[in-house]
Parts: sequence; C-alpha cells; structure tokens
Amino acid sequence: MNYLQIVSIIGQLPVDWPGSVEGTTEATQNAVVAMDIFNTECFYSRVDDFSSIPRPFLRLLIFNILPFVLAILAVLFWLIVFFIKKQKKDKTLLRYIMTTITIIWFNMQPKLIRKNFKLLECKNLYREDTPLEFLTADYDVRCWSSTHLTWFYALALPALIF
Repeated sequence: MNYLQIVSIIGQLPVDWPGSVEGTTEATQNAVVAMDIFNTECFYSRVDDFSSIPRPFLRLLIFNILPFVLAILAVLFWLIVFFIKKQKKDKTLLRYIMTTITIIWFNMQPKLIRKNFKLLECKNLYREDTPLEFLTADYDVRCWSSTHLTWFYALALPALIF
C-alpha cells in the first residue's frame, strides 16, 4: 500500500519520465484510483448558491477537514462499541482508536497531498509575453493573486507540511 501511494504521488509530478517508469506509475495510479471512495462532486453542484468561497478553495477546505471528522467519528464509534459491550475503557480502547485513525490517515494521505498540490497547478491562458495564469481546477481563480496566495498559505501549505 505504501509503495502504491508513493508511486502514485510521484507519477502526478509534471516530469518527462522514461517509458518504463510511466507504465509503472500509470498502473499504480489506476490501483489507487480504484481505492478512492471519497468523491464529493455531487456535494458541490450547488455550492455557489450558499457560499462566497470560491469552489476550489471550499473543496480543499472540506477535504482537509475530512480526516479530522473521520477521526472523531472513529473515537465515537469505539466508545459506543465499548459502552454497548460493557467493556472497561483501558489500553485496548486506546489501541483500537489509534489503529483506526492511523488507517484512515494513511489511506487518505496520497489524495490529500494531490489535492493540496493542485492549488499550485496553474495554466497561462493569455499571451506568452504577458502571461495570465489561472488555476486549472477553476479557471475563474487567478493564480498568485492575493486571494489565491492567502488560501494557499492558510490551507494548502500547512496541510502539506503536516
């Protein structure tokens, strides 16, 4: 699993890889995509109606919060299980909680890294002599503007460091 995650992240880098490396990264990316259960596109279909936050930043914000929400749900789950079974809350409970949280974070790590790096994926949509770069995830967001940099420094950079 660790190998698949690392190779899928490396394969996303815009590097001209040799053919053998491209074949390997493509195969592992397909395996990682097959394991992807967090698709939230339907949730954002009407996001503009109730939020002033640009869509790519809102998506990233929610996805960066998701592991913490899942960790809280895991703690609640194990507390309920131990309460129902009337087991004492000792080191076993803590071990179950820590194992569950580790598995959640380990499986979400590659997608978190990819999504946060997408905030740096910009494309020039104007002339080469006076480039105007826009975010590839949403061409309404101009790259390196104060809004883009604020969201990057406040959201993506801390998540990538963490």
